[in-house]
Amino acid sequence: MSKTKIVSLTDSKIKIIGDNVLFNNGTLIAYYLMPLTNYNVVSGEGSLYAIQNITNLLSGLSSQRNNIEFTLQRFSKTIEPTDVINNLYKTIRLYNPDYDMPTEFIKNLKSNTHEFCLLGIILDMAQVDGVEDKTMLETAKDMFAGVISGLFATDINMDEEKILTTENNIYNTIRTRCVRANRELVFYNYVSKLYPNYDISYDELSYVNYNNFSNILGAVTQTVEDNFGYFLMHNEGVDFFGYTPEDTYGTILQIKNFPLKINSEAFSMDYSGMQVNIKTLTKEQASIQLKRQRASDKWELDEALKSGAELEQLEDTASAIEIATHAISEVENGEIMCEFNANLLVTALTKEDLRKKIQLVQNDLKDRDILAAKSLTQAWDFINHYVKLAPQKYQHMTNLQFPLSFQLNSGSLVGNSDSAFFVPSIGVDKLYVDN
Repeated sequence: MSKTKIVSLTDSKIKIIGDNVLFNNGTLIAYYLMPLTNYNVVSGEGSLYAIQNITNLLSGLSSQRNNIEFTLQRFSKTIEPTDVINNLYKTIRLYNPDYDMPTEFIKNLKSNTHEFCLLGIILDMAQVDGVEDKTMLETAKDMFAGVISGLFATDINMDEEKILTTENNIYNTIRTRCVRANRELVFYNYVSKLYPNYDISYDELSYVNYNNFSNILGAVTQTVEDNFGYFLMHNEGVDFFGYTPEDTYGTILQIKNFPLKINSEAFSMDYSGMQVNIKTLTKEQASIQLKRQRASDKWELDEALKSGAELEQLEDTASAIEIATHAISEVENGEIMCEFNANLLVTALTKEDLRKKIQLVQNDLKDRDILAAKSLTQAWDFINHYVKLAPQKYQHMTNLQFPLSFQLNSGSLVGNSDSAFFVPSIGVDKLYVDN
């Protein structure tokens, strides 16, 4: 049985830069809050309007930066009654140091959950490092120094000003439709993904606060044991937040096949634990891949005709050729194409409960003509795909709107009613206020 362990040293190479950029062992990710849309109550036209707005947002960014990589994910932040009380005290006692909450108020406080949709954009390290401005020798020296640093060094040494400048350039492109995540949300998102079976909660008046988030990220530990079809989490780092570590189980399901055509207005993939990693393609890259796929499908169709294959197989292959031909035409007209992965994390306290949950999810997806299979490298995919958001390859190719139609920004309320980022009353289809 193999074991994979996330580094648990206080000098681990992970930190938060500025408010919304996470550096995690060589990967830089800038986080933004996406506006939530109540897809359950808006019309089909309203759903399509919301999806098209997100597509236009990221298409605009892709037109400025080649091969942008980003992720969309939902997560919940649990607010415990003790957190509410302590945060209220923090404000009230600035004015009245001796104030005490009424007992009746404290007794009736309940746990609350805040829902978020996070857009995580991977910052290109080459742009941050200014590789284009260096000579070949200087670049080679830096690469060698980076290898040595990765093996022996403990300090994180980078140009934070360049990082923040790169992030600011990205934000200026997308700021009309989203806002920066704050430092606390970036921290909470990471630790909640590291310990997915726990509703992490903490008192911001304790050591877990704004000034110490990076130090804590470098100290928390998670040990993951890889097994066939599942992985075991020991969760030893949760004691930092006052919880008792217990072994829990998880499985990464990879979406292998989607229907060839979907209804963008109603194709929700808003399952708990769903995460989509996307990489946009340049016009040239997309055109070459599509033409290669079409040529392969034409050869397959010719062979199928020669062998007298069943009509259903012939129709499927002919449909694939038709779609590829249409896609090539769309690319020539400016359509943004992408590669993407869709992974779903299923967790449970026992192996038997995990098995039942997996079966329920797979059956539900199968009814929608979607095939989900267990990852063959469970622990590795949990750490690199789910926690670090750093996939090594992508499984699917399509237009950008396809994965953005999964309704991962589904929600009932966000922001104030006078904000550009709010969900309106039932029956109102105007989902955004133009700035």
